[in-house]
Amino acid sequence: KKEPSRAILTDCNEMLVRMSHRGGCGCDPQSGDGAGMLVAMPDAFMRAHAPWPLPAQGDYAVSMCFLPQDEANAARSRASLERACRQRGLGMLGWRVLETDNSDLGEAPLASEPRVEQLFLTKPAGWSARKFEQELYRAQAVAQLENFQVMEEEGVGEDAVLYINSMSPHQITYKGQLTPEQVLGYFSGDLLREDFETHLALVHSRFSTNTFPSWSRAQPLRQMCHNGEINTLRGNKNWMRARQGLLRSPYLGDDTAKLLPVTSDEMSDSGNFDGVLQLLTNESEKSLPEAAMIMVPEAWQDNDGLSESKKAFYEYHSCLMEPWDGPALIAFTDSHKWIGATLDRNGLRPARITRYRDGLVCLSSETGSHVGAPGVPDDSEILSRTRLGPGMMCLVDLVKADGGYYDDAMVKAKVAANPKWAEELARQTRTRLDPLPPPAYEVPDDLATRTQSAFGWGSEDVDMQVLAMVSTGGEATHCMGADSPLAAMSTFAHPAYDYFKQRHAQVTNPPIDPIREGHVMTAEVWLGNRPNCVDVALELDKGANLVHLDSPVVHSAELDAVKRELETVTLSTTFDPARESLEAAVARLSAEAVAAVEKGAHLVVLSDAGFAPGDGTLYVQPLLAVGACHHALIQAGSRLKASLVVETAQVWSTHHVATLVGYGASAVHPYMLFRVAAQLTTPPAEGKKPK
Repeated sequence: KKEPSRAILTDCNEMLVRMSHRGGCGCDPQSGDGAGMLVAMPDAFMRAHAPWPLPAQGDYAVSMCFLPQDEANAARSRASLERACRQRGLGMLGWRVLETDNSDLGEAPLASEPRVEQLFLTKPAGWSARKFEQELYRAQAVAQLENFQVMEEEGVGEDAVLYINSMSPHQITYKGQLTPEQVLGYFSGDLLREDFETHLALVHSRFSTNTFPSWSRAQPLRQMCHNGEINTLRGNKNWMRARQGLLRSPYLGDDTAKLLPVTSDEMSDSGNFDGVLQLLTNESEKSLPEAAMIMVPEAWQDNDGLSESKKAFYEYHSCLMEPWDGPALIAFTDSHKWIGATLDRNGLRPARITRYRDGLVCLSSETGSHVGAPGVPDDSEILSRTRLGPGMMCLVDLVKADGGYYDDAMVKAKVAANPKWAEELARQTRTRLDPLPPPAYEVPDDLATRTQSAFGWGSEDVDMQVLAMVSTGGEATHCMGADSPLAAMSTFAHPAYDYFKQRHAQVTNPPIDPIREGHVMTAEVWLGNRPNCVDVALELDKGANLVHLDSPVVHSAELDAVKRELETVTLSTTFDPARESLEAAVARLSAEAVAAVEKGAHLVVLSDAGFAPGDGTLYVQPLLAVGACHHALIQAGSRLKASLVVETAQVWSTHHVATLVGYGASAVHPYMLFRVAAQLTTPPAEGKKPK
C-alpha cells in the first residue's frame, strides 16, 4: 500500500536473520560473506537528520557510497562522483557521514571496511521525474566506470576506490561484508532509529561461490537481489560487450558510449545482471517488469498454450538479448512503481509467496521465514499461499492505491498486451527456416582421406565419436575421467579445440542441455543484423534482417537457404605459407571480415573447403579464424551487424561445435563430418570390405 512503517523494516530484518543458514561465513563466525537490505527512501527520517533542508520527496536523491579509508583516496573518490554529477547537471547539497558500529565485525571485513557516506543531490528546476532518474543513473555509471579504471591502471583493490551502492530518489541500499545478524547493528545510526520507516524491503544474505566475499559484492544491489547463480554469465558478458558498438539510447544517442561497458569482471554475476537491468530501465522505454521478462524469459518456444501477444513479445526480444539462465531467483524493485520477483526457466530455486488480507506480501526462499514476526498478521489473515514455478513472475504495483498484486498470468498478459511488439515484428524481416532434407554428401575418396589427416582426424575419432553419433543420434558416452595428456603437455599436434575445456559452475547443479531439458531449453540461433537492444522506439529502430535456425549445426542445403535470405560474403581461410605467415593470414582474414560487414554483408562464411593437401597451401584453424574475426568486428563496433558461420572439415565432435559457438560462430557447417557419416551409412559394394 506504499505506507511506510517501522514494522516492515524490523520484520524483514527478522526474516533475514532467520535465513542466516542460507548465507556464508568464514572460519571466523563474525566474518560474513555479505548481507544487507534495500529500503524505500525514508523521507521523514532524512528530513529529520539531514544537515540541510530538503526539497519535496522525489526532488532529491541519496547516493549511498563506500569510500576508501585513506583520506587522499577518499577525497579523490568524492571528487570523482561530484564531477560526474556536475557534468549531468545535478544539484548537490553535500555529504552526510553515516554513524556505523564495527565492534561486532570479524577480522576479514574489518581489514577492508570502507567509510560509508551519502551524497545528497537535487533535481534542477524544469526537469521531469524521469529525467532526474536517468541523469542520476548516468552520473553513477560514469563515476563507477572511472573508479573501475583506477583499479585497473593502479593495480589497487576495491577498498581504494569509490563504490556506489545506490543512487536514487526512491530507495537506498544498506549492505556490507556482514552476517545477517550484524546489518542493523552496523548501520545503527540509521536502521536502529525508531523514526526510520519504509514501505518495502529486499533482504539478502550471500553465500560466495564463484567470487570472493567483499563489501561491494554484498546484496541487495541497486535494483535487485539474487539467489542462485547465473551459469551463462561468461556468454552474457561477452555478448553485451560485443553489442556495445550498436548500443544507442533514444535519449543519449552517441553519448551512450560514456555509460559502457555495463558489465565488469570486478562484479559478481548478480552485479553484472543488475548493471544490464539498470541500462534497460533507464536508457530505453522498457519498464522494470518488461526488462526482467527480457533478461529472464520463460520457456516459450514450444509452449502451445501461450497467447499470440505473449509469443510476439518473446519472439521480438529473443534476438535482442541472450537469456540470463540460472538457476536464479531474482527479486527486483524501483521502490516507486514496482516490486516483484521472477524465477528462471529451469525453476531450480524455491520462491514461496504469502499474501495477507491487509495487503502485506512476503516472498522468501523458505516458507515460514517471516511467520510470528511482530508486525506480521496471524495465519488466519492469510489471503493466499503460493509459489513461483519455472519461468514465473509475481509483481506488486506500488502506484495503485490498493497495492495491486499481479500473478504470473496477469503481469505477463499486461506486458504483452502492448501492441508495439507485434507492430515491430511486422516491420522486421524475420525468416524461420524449417529443417530441410539433407543432401546426398559424396563419400570420401582417397583425396578426402588425406584431407581428413591434414585436418587432424584419426581412426579413433571416427570409431569412438562419429560412429556413435551416426548410430544413436546422440553423443558418445565415456567412462568418468580422462587420462589423455593435456594438449599443452602433449608431444603430438592437436587441433585448437583440445586446448579448451568446458566451463562448469562451481556448485552442484544438475547437468542441463537442450536434449535432456528440451522443455525449458533450446539450441535455436538467429543469423543476420541484430536490432539495437536498448532502443525500441518504433520511429528510431531501423528493424532487422534475421534468419532463424533450430540448431547451430547446418548442412549444405540449409546454409544455401540462409545465403539466399541474407547478404553473404564467403572468405577462404586458406593461405600460402610461402607468401604470408599464419599471423599475417589471420590479420588479413580479420580485416576482410570487417570490410565485408562495413559494405553491408549480414553473413560472413569462413570456409576451408578450398583446401587441398599437397597444393602448397595451409589453412587457418577454424577456431582461430572465427575468434579473430569475432574480436576484430567487436573492435570495429560492428559485431552485431552480421553473423559468422564456419564451414570446415575440422569438426567431428560436439565439443568442437560448442567451442566454435562459444568463440563467436552462430552456425557451423561440418561438411567433412557429413561426408564421413555418408560413408558410415553406405553399404559397401559387393565383394568389398567396409572401410
